Amino acid sequence: MATTLSSARLVTFQPVGLADLPFRVLEHAYWRPQAARVPRANRQRGQKKDAETARIIRARRGWRREETWINDCFEAVLTSLPSHVSREWVAHVAAAFDLGKPRVVALDYAGLRSLTGKPDFALMGDDAIVLGECKVGTHRRSARYTFQQYGKYMGLAALCRCSANRRLPRQVVHLILAPTTDPRRFLNDYADWQPAVIARQLVFSPAKVRLRGGVGGATDHATWRDQLAKLLRGKAVQRNCPLDRLALDELLDQPDVPIARTFVWAWAEAGDKLASICAAQNLDTQVQAVHDIVGLATNGAIAT
Repeated sequence: MATTLSSARLVTFQPVGLADLPFRVLEHAYWRPQAARVPRANRQRGQKKDAETARIIRARRGWRREETWINDCFEAVLTSLPSHVSREWVAHVAAAFDLGKPRVVALDYAGLRSLTGKPDFALMGDDAIVLGECKVGTHRRSARYTFQQYGKYMGLAALCRCSANRRLPRQVVHLILAPTTDPRRFLNDYADWQPAVIARQLVFSPAKVRLRGGVGGATDHATWRDQLAKLLRGKAVQRNCPLDRLALDELLDQPDVPIARTFVWAWAEAGDKLASICAAQNLDTQVQAVHDIVGLATNGAIAT
């Protein structure tokens, strides 16, 4: 059975099976107990203390508006799909990116989480991987994407592309699923880097990056890249994810080239495509599940 606990040895991606999913939910509840308690922002107005039955009903409604649990629902659906269905969907949302025979995997970040972050979902195939980030629009305080998150995905992509460990995939794309593809609406720090979505890809001018809040001490794109280079060449990375020095130098010598392409899709469009692929394979249960998740991710409600 796969686990997402850090081995403190080497960075790897571990296969995730259907039997793993309840334990992954428990792990998420361990690290994010606030999501299980249902934050006040998710509670309906006028609620008062009530009987236990009424409280659990309110909790269930709140859980359906929490990004953590919606992500787990989506990962469950991806885990249940035949590999050829996942492959066709990824090819559609990531400009013909070919995963071969993909399966859901979980990152074992081996003590490097500050560099890599943790993808909401990951599909890995034949020397290729999609690192996915899910954003939901269930309430006013729903979390939005940031440059700091982008930086961590690029850090993880760099580890994959330059790793001397052949178990890590060399081809990487990043996929963002959000209620909208308008950067002004799904980003929390749009003014700091002013990206645009062109042909489904997130693009920005490095010269325009001004990280007013600071990202680990970086204030612009150049200092962020310098900081990333220092981390990648540091002892912790070389111990837990040994890198090919020549590959790393080649990657870092192209500061204006994205480390990995980033695709942005609205939940409704990406979900419709996935549902249509499932329908063509007579996967009726998955079709309904995808529509339900789109409903949850966009307004906190199950589709009807």
